[in-house]
Amino acid sequence: MSRRGPAVPRAPGAGLLACLVVAAVVAGTARAADGVDTIERSLTIGGAPQVTISHVSGSIRVTGHAAPTMILRATRRVGSGDVSRSLKRVEVLVEAQTGEAVIRVAHAGVSEWEELKSLSRQGQLDDVSVELALQVPVGASLDLASVSGEVSVEGVDGGLAISSVSSAITLRRVSGGVKINTIGGKVDILGLAGGLSAQSVNGPIRGRVVRGSCVLDTVTGAVELALEPREHVAVRVSSMSGPVALELPERSAASLDLWTSSGAISGDFLSPVPPGQQRVKARIGRDGPDIAIRTVSGPISVVKQRAP
Repeated sequence: MSRRGPAVPRAPGAGLLACLVVAAVVAGTARAADGVDTIERSLTIGGAPQVTISHVSGSIRVTGHAAPTMILRATRRVGSGDVSRSLKRVEVLVEAQTGEAVIRVAHAGVSEWEELKSLSRQGQLDDVSVELALQVPVGASLDLASVSGEVSVEGVDGGLAISSVSSAITLRRVSGGVKINTIGGKVDILGLAGGLSAQSVNGPIRGRVVRGSCVLDTVTGAVELALEPREHVAVRVSSMSGPVALELPERSAASLDLWTSSGAISGDFLSPVPPGQQRVKARIGRDGPDIAIRTVSGPISVVKQRAP
């Protein structure tokens, strides 16, 4: 479950198109009196950039668009305490150049990502939530790190890496490879053409219209996976006590290898499985993906895909 923290933005240097500090002093959009300020910026970063975001408290929403620009809308909301002081202590830092953008929500006096995560979980940071909404080139690759707050990505073709503690993660119409590490956040995927690697402790993982190879690993989180697999992909699911439910199209072809220590195995594509039987191997049709599911006590089911 370990994953290195996001890169800390380097100091601005030659070639940078922009280095922005989203602060309360920005004119035109700040409303410090009611504890809310918002700013928008548009930066040209090319058609297939690497975009890195680190954020501990608040939402991250990313959508792909056809232009070679990144459009950022950042909104800070003060929950309690001195509004002016809080807004000065929480800044959104942005560095961008052609091919790369780095966005970091910075808290005064804290520079290390692991320390930020720890203080956030202990409730010791300023009571300021930051909502980040971005439009990025459709070919962008994303590296997103979050502690709490929703993370959503839609319509992006590049690779995607997400690390979170308890963030709810939603992906829609994503084409590149996806890697997710979370502790308790739920993962919801609708439409994934590339491969998926996801690790979770107790957050559920739900995927529909998933076409690429999958490697999923949970402890107690439930897994629901509706596949529309291509031939020659591999699907591997491992769980301790979480249930695993796999849906396949009615006319599927696949090789199944299902194993559980004490959970039940059932499914539309299988002959009745006697209670206590630990392993079932079956072939559906010809060719198709190789699917292996392992649990300790979680039940396993392989059923025909339901209508949307």
